Amino acid sequence: MGSFSEYCQLSQITITSGTPCYLVPLQKKPMSEGRPWSLYCLPILGEYNSYGTIENIVYDKNITCVEQLTNLSIEQFCDQLTSYDSTLGLSYCFIRKDVYDILSETRIKGSFADILGKHELLVSMGFEYIQNVDKERYNREYSLNGQLYYSDNCYIDGQYYSPKSLAKLGADVSMFKGKDIFDFWKYDHYDYYWRLFGEMTFSILGEYRPEFIKSSNVQLFVENKDYYLPELAKMNRLLVNALNFSKTLEPKSYYLTPQCGEHKKHLYFHKQFGKILKLEVSE
Repeated sequence: MGSFSEYCQLSQITITSGTPCYLVPLQKKPMSEGRPWSLYCLPILGEYNSYGTIENIVYDKNITCVEQLTNLSIEQFCDQLTSYDSTLGLSYCFIRKDVYDILSETRIKGSFADILGKHELLVSMGFEYIQNVDKERYNREYSLNGQLYYSDNCYIDGQYYSPKSLAKLGADVSMFKGKDIFDFWKYDHYDYYWRLFGEMTFSILGEYRPEFIKSSNVQLFVENKDYYLPELAKMNRLLVNALNFSKTLEPKSYYLTPQCGEHKKHLYFHKQFGKILKLEVSE
C-alpha cells in the first residue's frame, strides 16, 4: 500500500508525513451511555510516517508505563494498534500536536464552586480553621475578618459559588486569576484514588480513566501519579474545550482523508464557516 494521510480527530485538519501528532489509543467502555470511547493510556507523541502510524516517538513516563502494561516495545505497540488486523482489542485516532496544545492550554472561564470549600484553598485565601462542629454537612468552621463560615470540604454554606463572591468577604482570590478548574486538580472534591478507581466519574479528571489506573494496575499509576494527574487534567481540559464544537474521542474513519491534505480548500471552508459563526455570535 502506498503512502496516505490521516486526519486530526478534533480539528479534522489533515495530518501529512512528518507532522507532529499524538496517536491516541482508545478502549470501548462497557454498557456506555453518551460517549462510548475512553483513553486506554495517555496519547503517544511522535511524527506521522505517512503509512498509518507514528515514528520518532517522544519517550516519557507514559511510554514506560505503556511498555510495562503491554509487555511490548512502544514501536511494537503502535504498529499493532494501527494494524488492519490488530489483535489488541483497541481502537485509535490521531490529534495534531498543535491542535492538542491549543485545546489543552486554553483556559475558558468556568465554575470553581465545587472546590472553593476545600480546606487547603480556604487557608490559602486567608480563612482560619477554627474547629469541626456538630452538623450533618457543613461541619468545618472557619473565620475570616471576624465572621464565621462553614464548609463540607467541597462547598461553602451560603451563596458563595465563585472567587468573586469570596473576594467581597475580603478573601485573597488572586490564585484563581487566569486559571480554570483543571489547574486545581489537587483540590478536586474527591480524593484522587477514589475519583480514579471508584465509581464517581464527574470529577475534574472526568470519566477518561486510562486502563493503567484502573484497580488491576493501581501500583503502576501510584508510582507515577505526580506525572499522570496533571497530564490527565490537561487532557480533560482539551476534551471539555472540544465539546464546544461537538467533538470528542472516537476511532478514526478509514478512507476519508485527502492524500495530499487539501489544506487550502479546508481553509476556504473554515473561513466560510467562520462567517456563519460571526453571525450567530452577533445575534
